[in-house]
Amino acid sequence: MPSTATTDYRISPAEIRYEAADVRAFITEALNSAPAVERVQELLVHHVVGGHLHPSVVQGSLACMIQDIIDSASAEDWRAITTDLINEAREALVDDEPQEAGAR
Repeated sequence: MPSTATTDYRISPAEIRYEAADVRAFITEALNSAPAVERVQELLVHHVVGGHLHPSVVQGSLACMIQDIIDSASAEDWRAITTDLINEAREALVDDEPQEAGAR
């Protein structure tokens, strides 16, 4: 269960400690991404302008939106993401390797 909002960190179900600011930034970025932003805006307009929803409903709906997007990913999607991350890591390692003396 996540920590309360009064701490500066959060503990995940896997017992990994995250800075609260990083968790909020990650969630905000996810909610502002292409798959979610229209649904988020629609929900907020309905809540703010229409006054039909309690903030706790909006809050729960935002979490569900992110989970829904993650749950829609196929094995192929996760494979492609993994391949991209591995390639980026390899490129970073190559960029960090010292240049040979004659390779200028």
